[in-house]
Amino acid sequence: MLGKAGGLTSLGGAFGLLAAFSLLRFRTETISITEMTYLFIVMTFGLMNSLMNVNYIEITTLNAMIIIVVYIVDGNLFTRHLKFKTIDYPSVEHIKPVQHIQLIAELRELTGLDIQKISIEHIDVSKKKVLIKMYYY
Repeated sequence: MLGKAGGLTSLGGAFGLLAAFSLLRFRTETISITEMTYLFIVMTFGLMNSLMNVNYIEITTLNAMIIIVVYIVDGNLFTRHLKFKTIDYPSVEHIKPVQHIQLIAELRELTGLDIQKISIEHIDVSKKKVLIKMYYY
């Protein structure tokens, strides 16, 4: 299915892909994992489509299958992804584990987010501040 002139089936083609991905990964500014994954997929489309010696129907079918798989995996069709924000909370009175429900209710009211859980990341007793990570949908 891959090219007759070597293409991706050859060791050189595989090293070429590895070199392109490595240069791109380590020579660019820091971006999120999702954006880097999409960038790799687009690069793979370009390399795969240029090296394959098959008809347009097979290339289009393969591209469509990859796009559908990526959409299913990353399209939130089956799962909801928890996002998080880290905030400085100006009080240490409500951080006891028995008061977490009250703290979550207060943070929901302050932020308007559907907060599912929280975690205390850091407590600064001298400044009476708490670093809280909030997880929400």
